[in-house]
Amino acid sequence: MASPYRTAPSTSGSRGRRDSGIVGEIVGQFADKLAFYRELVQNAIDADTESIEVEARYESARQALLVSVTDFGSGMPQEVIENQLLVLFRSTKEGDDKRIGKFGIGFVSVLAVEPSLVSVVSCCQGTRHTLHLYPDLSYELFESGRCTKSSTRVELEIPMPESEVESFVSASAQALRRWCRHATPRITFLGLGASGEQLISERIDTELALPNALVSVVLRSGDGRMSAHVGIAPEQYSAFFNHGLLLYETWEPLLGGLSFVIQDSKLGHTLSRDSVRHDQHYEGAMKSLEEAIPLLRVEIVRRLNTLLDEGKHRLFRQLMSVASRSMKVDCNDWPVLLLHPVAGQDRSTVARFESGELFAARDSSAVTKGLAEAAIPVADLSAMAGEEEESWFFNRCPKLRTPELELTYVRPEECSGADLLLVEALGVLLDVVTREPSEIILAKLQGSGGQRLSVAGNRTDGLYKSESDTSWLLSESQADSDPFRLFARPALVVNVGNKEVAAARELAVLDPLAAANLLARHLLLEHEKSSRSNSEKLLNFALSELVGSKA
Repeated sequence: MASPYRTAPSTSGSRGRRDSGIVGEIVGQFADKLAFYRELVQNAIDADTESIEVEARYESARQALLVSVTDFGSGMPQEVIENQLLVLFRSTKEGDDKRIGKFGIGFVSVLAVEPSLVSVVSCCQGTRHTLHLYPDLSYELFESGRCTKSSTRVELEIPMPESEVESFVSASAQALRRWCRHATPRITFLGLGASGEQLISERIDTELALPNALVSVVLRSGDGRMSAHVGIAPEQYSAFFNHGLLLYETWEPLLGGLSFVIQDSKLGHTLSRDSVRHDQHYEGAMKSLEEAIPLLRVEIVRRLNTLLDEGKHRLFRQLMSVASRSMKVDCNDWPVLLLHPVAGQDRSTVARFESGELFAARDSSAVTKGLAEAAIPVADLSAMAGEEEESWFFNRCPKLRTPELELTYVRPEECSGADLLLVEALGVLLDVVTREPSEIILAKLQGSGGQRLSVAGNRTDGLYKSESDTSWLLSESQADSDPFRLFARPALVVNVGNKEVAAARELAVLDPLAAANLLARHLLLEHEKSSRSNSEKLLNFALSELVGSKA
């Protein structure tokens, strides 16, 4: 009695059985019981079919679901059915890159769903042969008439209560989509219920593509045997296909942070049929994928700039967020949105911020506007997707500076008559105590000096100067310089936004000298020149002025 998976041929038409141990082990290695769809579609592709029809229909009288896979390829003559389909580990596909299968064991997968009968009807060279394979692994093979067109139809009779039909049909469609979604021939699936009602009718095959890609490039080999889509997707994904049939997919990183799908006729299955062989063909495929990285870099730059041109800042931030996690791609040319346009441009590049000591800020301010007027770009951190991308940007560009912490924006105040008297008296008092600054300026301060009583430095000392008004920017070291030093004394810029200065200006309307005396004490304290001696000098001068005025 013969076995359908034997190691030697037997005579035609035999009916036999054998121990199912080795067959059971092979069946058990198909992790997905519905992977038989992939194996039957694979055989159909190897038969050079241009279309495949998959149908699942319920037979109430037999309490069984009939699942059939029909192709219109070359068909199988008797000797192929006997000596290849029914012989374990025998296949004419070995060594042929035009064929997917390599071990001749795919057909055994039909047993994973425990059918009561597997029927194979194949027309080849004008003759039809029929194979009936039973659960005990016995079979019948016989000639069943003449035919005009070649084809093969594999039908499984699966015992099943009617209540399970809909879920099985739905799972079948899902399995076909997973395993066969990029198959080269046209594949249609029709699922019918117990009353003949249509449960599902759809076309399965689609073009090879990277799902949910934010940006991708296509790579093709010169001989046409390999094609791939490499790109960036919100969820990292990699998949290997042969003739559009899924060999292996993973969400683990295989190509840095990039995602890809690759179709390669040289890739083969492992014995489990659920992984890809890490052989020279796998290594060759991975090497080919590396070649797509320079192309992807160019495409990312183009896509980022296009999104900015179209005002799609949310998509720009999303792409920037996902792309920044992939260090496989050089990002020097990636656009960086500026907080304010510089020289008519609203963006710069990562390379410029990486190489220069430039600025980055989340919000617009007088300081950032002053930088822009001085043609100094400020990266817009609000254009980043979040803290992770900000951190990546700062790590990538270690020389980045924060304008609000390093620069003071100075905008001179328009002085009233009382202000002029206050400034004049203040200069005299400071000269009595220490030295009069080169100039005393009342101004509004913003940035790092915004909370201070005063800073040092006039417009000629400004680090950056505005072209539209009389404002300027001071560096931290300039603002901290001593306005009372002996040589090259800088101007003393008094902050009108400070509460002590505001109080002195209010008092100056009534008594400029008293207001100047009050402000001078605060200034001496801020610049660490306050002492008992200096305090007495201020008091004596005020008294002498008072006596002189009365005399």
